[in-house]
Amino acid sequence: MRRGHAPGRPRARAGQPRGGTLSLWLVPTAVVVWTGLFGLSYLGALARPVPHHIPLALVASAPATARVVDALQHGAPGTVDPHGYRHLRPARAALLARRVDGVFVSGPSADTLYVAGAAGPPIATVLGEVASTLAAHRHVPLVTHDVVPLPAGDSSGLGLFYLVLACVLGGYVGTIMILAHTGPLPPGRRAMQLAGTAVACGAALVTLARFVLDSDPLPVPAAAAVAALTVFAVAVCTWALLTGLGRLAVPVAIGVFVLLGSPSSGGAIPRTLLPGFYSAVGRWLPNGAAVSALRDLTFFPTASTARPLLVLGGWALGGLVSALILSRRHHRAPEHAVAQSGPSPA
Repeated sequence: MRRGHAPGRPRARAGQPRGGTLSLWLVPTAVVVWTGLFGLSYLGALARPVPHHIPLALVASAPATARVVDALQHGAPGTVDPHGYRHLRPARAALLARRVDGVFVSGPSADTLYVAGAAGPPIATVLGEVASTLAAHRHVPLVTHDVVPLPAGDSSGLGLFYLVLACVLGGYVGTIMILAHTGPLPPGRRAMQLAGTAVACGAALVTLARFVLDSDPLPVPAAAAVAALTVFAVAVCTWALLTGLGRLAVPVAIGVFVLLGSPSSGGAIPRTLLPGFYSAVGRWLPNGAAVSALRDLTFFPTASTARPLLVLGGWALGGLVSALILSRRHHRAPEHAVAQSGPSPA
């Protein structure tokens, strides 16, 4: 009997993974579960959009407004949230400021609908159907005006969604690559490295979208700043997760920023057409905040971007502080744990 080999115990074969049979089945099972979660999240959020409480301005006399509201409650309950206006000018101003998504004017011989296609083609479609029903009920024609149309380079309205998705993946995957392959750094220098990378990524993405692809008329300095803040927020949050959770950070980051954040962002389907959970949570995640900020800066300059910028800033500050605290508490640099976990595609 050879020394070092216990009798009756099978000798490990070369190339056999650690953990034996359990590892052979545990990892594939986890892959199947994550694949199912992806399908559940994206299909559940985007496959069957249902409009709910789309804000609609009604411009008419008090009696006419009451009749329209009554018709909406009976013909399309819960679809729109009517807001009465006495005059067209303040109603149009509310549309341009994103306080409402459409303006319906009930006239004596025709009805008029004002929409903003840049807010999302599905919203304009739903409001057009509702307004057509109202006009048919009164037996008058309907005239529709798109006061903020989408550009020719982005007729589907998905340009900002993909731009933000690139920012999120750049922050997430880029941080994993940086921590795994650039060697250990003090936390302060690591934060500066991630910040510089985020600025470069934001400028590159906005420049490509604006001048190379000509997809959306992005205001370059402001849009590049929002894109950089998005990349940085995701990057420092990923850094904090990797430092605190090690390998578990990969599925957590995918779950927050990709599995949940992308379908709830309002970029592919407007938030007022998403299921209730996604509509509520999307505005508090970096994806949704970035889409809102970029859309308003690009197409609705009178709209307030305070809330989405505060959300992005909160994620960036929270992630940075957490990463710095966790990095300084660990005796081993976070890069060692990251190098062991390895990069994972989103």
